Amino acid sequence: FTAVGKHDILGNALLQMQSNLLEARKERLSRIEEDRKNNWITTGYAEFTDLLRLYSGDFDKLTYNIIVALARKLEAVIGALYIINNDNKKDIHIQLVATYGFDEEHKLQERIEIGEGLVGRCIKERETIYEKSLPKDYVKVESFSGSSVPNVLLLVPLLLGDEVWGAF
Repeated sequence: FTAVGKHDILGNALLQMQSNLLEARKERLSRIEEDRKNNWITTGYAEFTDLLRLYSGDFDKLTYNIIVALARKLEAVIGALYIINNDNKKDIHIQLVATYGFDEEHKLQERIEIGEGLVGRCIKERETIYEKSLPKDYVKVESFSGSSVPNVLLLVPLLLGDEVWGAF
């Protein structure tokens, strides 16, 4: 619709109303998206709080259940959880502690030096790494119907305050 001219009171009012309705729709969609994000965060926080409570006495079960919950929450088909092993102050390194979706044939490197590879870089730089172009031989995801290479890789450092604890 276009107004006949600047003196077309009804036409200009309709155009203003259309503009206001479009803006209100945009604000409503923005609020819905913000509510969805807040709900995702809140439910995730509750899930991880429950895991910490349930498995606080069993490190292996705790780390496994955390990576499973993270992978499911992020809708990932595979996942790995690494922590910094500083038991020996002269040999601080990154240790693979739990995986999700990997089979025995596709074992991951269990020890990584800080700064080595993408996991080591993620931890050293305390930065999230998001890669869209992965080499064809990076890792394969296998299912009953075949195998494929993941589309993306997301590495996130585990930070508590200023201290980095690991990555997933």
